[in-house]
Amino acid sequence: MERRLGKNFFLPSFQQIQLSAAGGRDADADRFSKITFGYYGDNPIIGFSSGTLRAEKAAIVRASYGFMVSSAFRLVGEYDHAFVWDSASGFSGASFGGAGIKGLIPGRGRPSSS
Repeated sequence: MERRLGKNFFLPSFQQIQLSAAGGRDADADRFSKITFGYYGDNPIIGFSSGTLRAEKAAIVRASYGFMVSSAFRLVGEYDHAFVWDSASGFSGASFGGAGIKGLIPGRGRPSSS
């Protein structure tokens, strides 16, 4: 994606809200050079496998809310939504969205400084 914008809001009691948006265009690209979505790409959308959705132009909005359930467990709910334009696939602002919940356990140790 060509343009990205995001903001994190840190709330009391170790709560956090994350909001972001991204948009881009790749006109006149062949099918291998189009914007792709998926878990392993630069543009992940929850619930979509890598390479199953391609676009000439796209806009993605993301939102997540996380909070500490206990001192050793964090719960995060997240939602991704993409608007996709691709003439070959017949998409003209088609809407694709996905939601998920994940649990995080803080690890011990420090990140390496290499």
